[in-house]
Amino acid sequence: MNKHGKRLSAQTWERVRTDYEVKRMSFNELQQRYEVHRSNISRKAQKQGWSRSQVQHALDERLQAKESLETAIHKLRLLAAYTVSKPKFATEKHQALVSELGLRQEASQLIEAACLSGLEASKNLLDSAEGFKESLSSYEYLELLMKALEAHSKALLRYSQAIFGNKGLPS
Repeated sequence: MNKHGKRLSAQTWERVRTDYEVKRMSFNELQQRYEVHRSNISRKAQKQGWSRSQVQHALDERLQAKESLETAIHKLRLLAAYTVSKPKFATEKHQALVSELGLRQEASQLIEAACLSGLEASKNLLDSAEGFKESLSSYEYLELLMKALEAHSKALLRYSQAIFGNKGLPS
């Protein structure tokens, strides 16, 4: 294909090698792209030890590292959820459950109202959570506050979607 017998520069051969190893182009594709006969490319690849497996091995290592990181993050989330949700001591359990039930019902009614009423109701819910601070344990208070903030963020998202469209954020 190289009609005039020109030689390719070292930089061009590096591009050919990169296309072969990284982009996984075949010798025929390289022949068409660089106008060099496929046998010349094949000889050069054998002589210099071009290998697609080295690149694939590096990609596999990166993928495995990413997966192990995601697994570690997932395990940490599970551990955190377990730690937060440990049951109360057996002696306090009955009293705690009775008082918790009433507070949860109140909180769920407030959350329901916040979801229906939008931003103003969710602000009221946050204020109500502050009012319950003394009567709740720290865990219950945080749980109520988390639900209030979640309802507030959903209301904000609905508001921004109404203003800016389905994406919810300005471009």
